[in-house]
Amino acid sequence: MKPAAPKLDLPVNTQLKKMLVISPWESMWSLGGQAGVSDDYRFVDAFTRNGYELHFLIPEGHPGGQPDLAGFHTHCYPNLFEAVSGLPVPIKRLLIPLLFNLFVLPEAFRLIGRLRPDVVLGHSHYSSLVTHLIRRFKAIPAGVKLFGVMDLVHTEWPGWKYLFKNFEQ
Repeated sequence: MKPAAPKLDLPVNTQLKKMLVISPWESMWSLGGQAGVSDDYRFVDAFTRNGYELHFLIPEGHPGGQPDLAGFHTHCYPNLFEAVSGLPVPIKRLLIPLLFNLFVLPEAFRLIGRLRPDVVLGHSHYSSLVTHLIRRFKAIPAGVKLFGVMDLVHTEWPGWKYLFKNFEQ
């Protein structure tokens, strides 16, 4: 039997105003200036403009270019992606999900205790288990935003590599 989703006893006029976003990316702002992946920048901009306090839990690194917006904050966990970067891809595919949960879950639970977010949003499939456990054990609404497959844009690759990478995804 599937467990029931936690019931939220919120008054009808309650507004959710604090969000924790769990991300595998140390920087989303890859396009320079105050633009990164445009849907993420617009998400952050719209939510902070409307009074939300956004807390991003990201890997340690060199985030540079993060938006300078009131209500936008970053918190870090050890950069497991950098730690395994020299390993062969098949080994990384097995290790990264395990390491992500081991490193991120304790830090997410610590932040939840301190920040008391109204909702948690995970970015990518890596955050699926973490957000599920947060919803289950902390009774905080949680969801996951899944992004598109990035290998489809590499049409400069030889045909065999393009097919292999997209099959792998």
